[in-house]
Amino acid sequence: GGGGDGGEEASDTSDTTAVASPSTAATSPSTAATAEVGVAETATRYFTNIADGNLDASYDLLTPGFQASQSRADYVAFWTSVQPVAIASPVEADEEEGTATVTVTLAGQPQEYALRLVRTDDGTWLVDSPRPGGG
Repeated sequence: GGGGDGGEEASDTSDTTAVASPSTAATSPSTAATAEVGVAETATRYFTNIADGNLDASYDLLTPGFQASQSRADYVAFWTSVQPVAIASPVEADEEEGTATVTVTLAGQPQEYALRLVRTDDGTWLVDSPRPGGG
């Protein structure tokens, strides 16, 4: 007579709840060959930099046209005046159209941002609008 008692205990640890952890500031030079960063990731990185107070980093994610319409000093002054800034919803992006919609709280007030992004020659995305004055 056989019949071994095979006690199989499957420890189910697949309960990974997505916790929005503050992203570690990976300062990689833009010359490095990075994996392709899409619209959603660029929009998330943009507002994460603003929320963390890395306004130089977020300003550098703007198109030259946007930067021409708002100086770095004015840009920093605006975002400093509405802190704390926090991302309040997941980014909804259209990778084909280059648009991203996200709700962000400015000093506790939720505001929906519809970003328009432009793809550069090297395949990265830059934020082109909304610009100050609603443009």
